[in-house]
Amino acid sequence: NLARVLRNRKKMKQKVKAMSSEAKASAGIVGSLPFVVAILVSVTTPAYLLPLVALAALWQIRRSGNAHAAWIPVAVLMVFTLAAGIVAVRSGEATEDRVEEVVAKRLIHEHEERAETFMFIAWGALVLLVAGFLRGRLGAVGRGLFILAALLLALQVTLTGKLGGELVYKHGAASAFARPAAPQ
Repeated sequence: NLARVLRNRKKMKQKVKAMSSEAKASAGIVGSLPFVVAILVSVTTPAYLLPLVALAALWQIRRSGNAHAAWIPVAVLMVFTLAAGIVAVRSGEATEDRVEEVVAKRLIHEHEERAETFMFIAWGALVLLVAGFLRGRLGAVGRGLFILAALLLALQVTLTGKLGGELVYKHGAASAFARPAAPQ
């Protein structure tokens, strides 16, 4: 009888240990999700994180007074945002003729206009970003205006992406790639 009680106790300890290990693993996965999502968003659509990173940099500047060190992550993310915009515009231009076979030119032109507006705002934001590295009042104004430009970029990427999604899902742009390209 005593042997059975000891065996049951040992089994119970192993079950508790296994369950606590599962709970720790689950907590680790759930706890890392915000960071994983932030990384994925920063790679696919860095413009969405730009206002948050810029606000965090402003907070850091207020705490430490070191604008250069705090503003560098913003610059890196802005470069990624600009690069993503350039790649998106170029890939859109490269596939435009093929998509025009299936989708009305007016819809494609509307999407192109949104993309051009995004790029215009992005280049302006880059100028403000550089101004943010300056010392004194001019740097502070540049950083404040950059945050506004970053918010505009996030809005513009949303509007541009919405139109792009409509081209694909509502107007069938993807069907242009379902068959071989026409000979040129």
